Amino acid sequence: MNKGLFFYLLSTLALLGANDPPVIAPPDNFACSVAVTFHGILAKDAAPGAMTTPADSKIPTVKSDTITQTGNLRRDVLTWSDGTTSEAWTMVSTGFTMLEKAAGTTKGIYKMPKKSSMRALLFPTILDMDTASLTWLNPSSFVDKNGLKGRNGSHYQSHGFLYNFVPAKSVAIQAWVDAKSFIPFAFDDGQCLYELTFTSPPTEPLVLPDRFKEDMEYYQRANGTIKHL
Repeated sequence: MNKGLFFYLLSTLALLGANDPPVIAPPDNFACSVAVTFHGILAKDAAPGAMTTPADSKIPTVKSDTITQTGNLRRDVLTWSDGTTSEAWTMVSTGFTMLEKAAGTTKGIYKMPKKSSMRALLFPTILDMDTASLTWLNPSSFVDKNGLKGRNGSHYQSHGFLYNFVPAKSVAIQAWVDAKSFIPFAFDDGQCLYELTFTSPPTEPLVLPDRFKEDMEYYQRANGTIKHL
């Protein structure tokens, strides 16, 4: 091969590598807090077709989230715009989520497979951070290395949907990936910005509360996914 051509290809590959940083899912055991900033407007103040929050309907929005994961089991402790808190438990390998309607009550539990529209409506699915869920962070969605709010990182953008519209509204979704760890540290689902602060990982495995066990076991039997949590 011509030496000049060789060095041209080498420099081109280096440039491509520089503009295509890796993306890594958090480890199997991790914990983080999530600050949520809503950047739409309330429905009562909205022009027809404008982006709105379902908060003034009967569907509150997430105000904050605390995520803990050990192995195949993840817990989200969610604070909602109506002032309530509740827990969601997810089987990471399948994305099946159980979300209680209100913490510590007997009002029932939403049982939501990963691809269900109900899960997309009621749960911040953009915070799914297993490897399979992060495949949209790839060279075709890479935007730049401008980071976010002074934090160094890579910026990605793709397309998603908001399901509090009928029909669902197409929106831009975004993510920012840390320049050193290559783990995402912020997401935007077109309605809210989610900023993650990772904390010390849990030292003990999560234990699924009794009120969720029957539904989880039923789902596992029905779908042939009996696994250790």
